[in-house]
Amino acid sequence: SDDRETIYNNINQRVNQMIEDGLIDEVKKLYNYRHYKSLQTIGYQEVFDYLQNLMSHSELISKIQQNTRRYAKKQMNWFNKEKYIQIKPKDEKEILKLIESQL
Repeated sequence: SDDRETIYNNINQRVNQMIEDGLIDEVKKLYNYRHYKSLQTIGYQEVFDYLQNLMSHSELISKIQQNTRRYAKKQMNWFNKEKYIQIKPKDEKEILKLIESQL
């Protein structure tokens, strides 16, 4: 759908921005702690592999984008199953109304 395409394009741009903003240097500082579960997340995990020369720079970007899109797809599928959640992510008033109705 168009929504999904927009989301995937946003993800791809966001990953490029994260790389430009210094993700690799940030992860380099955490390299010795890479075995911690809290650092085995999308973005960090791929950079750890990149720092071990397991992939090229362009493969790194593609892999983070791919894994993020896969995660987003899982989230979208989950939200689609939860019928009471029918909001657009940027609709703050609706989000607040939903939260208040569930309290």
